[in-house]
Amino acid sequence: MEKKFNSKTAKNLAEKYKLSLNQITCSNKSNKVTGKDVLNAARKLNKIKTRKRKQSSKEPLKKTSSSKKTSSTKKISDKSSKKSIKGYNVTLLVEPELDMETYAKNINNMQQFVKWIKERLPNIRQNYISMQNEKVDIINKSFDKLKITFFVNKKSMIDNHEIELIIDSIINSGLDSDGNHPVYVDYYNEIHLNEQSTPITVWGYGEASLVESLVSLKLLKKEIKEIK
Repeated sequence: MEKKFNSKTAKNLAEKYKLSLNQITCSNKSNKVTGKDVLNAARKLNKIKTRKRKQSSKEPLKKTSSSKKTSSTKKISDKSSKKSIKGYNVTLLVEPELDMETYAKNINNMQQFVKWIKERLPNIRQNYISMQNEKVDIINKSFDKLKITFFVNKKSMIDNHEIELIIDSIINSGLDSDGNHPVYVDYYNEIHLNEQSTPITVWGYGEASLVESLVSLKLLKKEIKEIK
């Protein structure tokens, strides 16, 4: 299977760090490079460069001038001001989509999507421990949109791009990148999380089996708010 990026975020990160696909180790069987794979490759390359610089450097340490000390103090002050940010509240407005079927816009189906998302989110949290307090809510009477909210703890962030990587892991097919968690749609376009052994009987037609369909989330709006 040909190696490729699983999202625009991953591709943009690779371009930023000037990494080719050959320089990035893929962490999943689908051979799709994630944003986290790119960051791991960038960190590894940076460690190698740092080690080489230390080995080649033979210059003696120079005394820090007063101006440099002032600059250094300013940098420390800047860092302390950044540390005052406790984290970020993230809100995502999303629309569930199916690849094979349409679904009826009703409260029952939206509740099924909420349950499906809640079951998948812990997998994202395992990769990004900065992610906390996830919630999924139905927000409109037309029953086709959901609101996903979570908090990102700044102290636990490994990389400055971590918030975008978490969002990227949720949106599109990120919650089911391997396609192992489909939903099942019946004749009436009602969603079921588990495949039923007994087909639903449709009056005038007889038995109607469920159609398997993969779920993705379309991002409609995102909001990232600093919390101090």
